[in-house]
Amino acid sequence: MTFVSDDPIWWPFIGSSSLVNYFVAASSTVVVYDWALTFGQEFELILRKRWSFMTVIYICVCYIGMLFSAANIFSILPFSITDLVRTIVWYIQEWTPTIVNSMLGFVMIARLYAMYQGSKKLLIFLVVALLTHPWHHLVKVPRAFQARFRCRSLPA
Repeated sequence: MTFVSDDPIWWPFIGSSSLVNYFVAASSTVVVYDWALTFGQEFELILRKRWSFMTVIYICVCYIGMLFSAANIFSILPFSITDLVRTIVWYIQEWTPTIVNSMLGFVMIARLYAMYQGSKKLLIFLVVALLTHPWHHLVKVPRAFQARFRCRSLPA
């Protein structure tokens, strides 16, 4: 149900929300414009060449980032969405940083390993450092699920 209020206390919040929405629209337009301008070069220099594992990781990071941006834009649009779509958007917003950081960590490990002429000690250190990354996303539960599956206390 829509809530309408003429209370002036909400005016600063409405103004700042409008400013944030304008910034999101402008930055999204710039990202899409840049992607449209450089897609021909990306296709020619990356997608038509022989693919390696690093090429796959590059493409995944690039397009997962676009999916993440689209999910963020989708989450601030002023219309209602179903619980399923809201849950999907939540998973995209919560897990994308962890997945992309892991991919970028792998790229960093591969580059440093090559730069230090295949040092096994450095490789072990970097892999341990990547694996001890705080995996706090594994224990988060979406609010939609929390509300649906509330724990009830047992009778005494």
